[in-house]
Amino acid sequence: MPRVGPKTQAASLAALLLLASTGFHDSALALGLDLEKIKNDLLKGKGSRGGRQEQIAQAEEQALTLISSGSGESLAMARQLLETSSQNGLDSARMHLYLGRIYEKAGQNDKAVMAYIEALILSEGGGIDALSAREELSALYMRQGNYDEAGGQLKKILEVSPQDIKSRGNLGICFLQLGYAAASLDEFKRVLQVDPNNFVALYNSGLAHTMEREPEKAAAAFEKAVASGEKSGEPLLPMAYLGLARAYQARGQFAFALKMTDKARELAPRSHYVYLSKAEIYEDMKDPGNALASLRKALQVNPHDKSAQQSLSRIISRQKQLIGQTQSLSQKTQ
Repeated sequence: MPRVGPKTQAASLAALLLLASTGFHDSALALGLDLEKIKNDLLKGKGSRGGRQEQIAQAEEQALTLISSGSGESLAMARQLLETSSQNGLDSARMHLYLGRIYEKAGQNDKAVMAYIEALILSEGGGIDALSAREELSALYMRQGNYDEAGGQLKKILEVSPQDIKSRGNLGICFLQLGYAAASLDEFKRVLQVDPNNFVALYNSGLAHTMEREPEKAAAAFEKAVASGEKSGEPLLPMAYLGLARAYQARGQFAFALKMTDKARELAPRSHYVYLSKAEIYEDMKDPGNALASLRKALQVNPHDKSAQQSLSRIISRQKQLIGQTQSLSQKTQ
């Protein structure tokens, strides 16, 4: 059998994995390729030529080929290849970046964080790999609710790429989640200077103005978010309608507020947030009957919603108190 070089090995291995994952292992054997031998050669570094940097580049290429195939088996092989290469002193920022992505797909977020940090260390905080590592870290931290750490990474990204409106918008969200509404508005304004119809910036500007108790400005931002979302088919459009409902509610425009919740319900009939919003509006309208009915619908959709449970208990308790007070007054007048 002719000698197989490193690049050919990587391609052959990826092809074999694809064949195996689709049930064509017999076809792979018909090609005369020994999967176990190629796998062992790859992991031991056999056939590698040139210096250390070339070997690292080959390992990166092989890992990327495996990752790109997307199958569980190929991801496991890529992980094994990268971890073994690192243990053998063949290490790079990009390899740890790839490892971090593999760990994330496997739900191993703590390992993913450490891999991305290692990528930052090896890249010395500069270059495209460092930027990618910071992007991955910030996104992972935001999903975990760690907005402080996410914000730190986003600031570093913006030092290098100040026109990156996605990172700037995410930084605004981090500020908002940490309670810094004014700082978040500054970031959203800068996004909107570049992209006036950016739904994320418009919607979150509405939330920030709501936090700042500025219902007029909140309503204006949510109205623009609704217009942008309707035009683009934004999946989060129902939330913009609910934000607008809250702004109308704060202004005492209850009929308009309820209309906005109906718009949201048309798009997201199984969202318990719609019924929670309705319940809050009905409470402000001094309409406990409809408030209770809305809360019960919210619990039908999501029986574990603690907010709905607490609101339901509060309204029922208040109603019992009112009934008790009425009965007491009635007895005194008799």
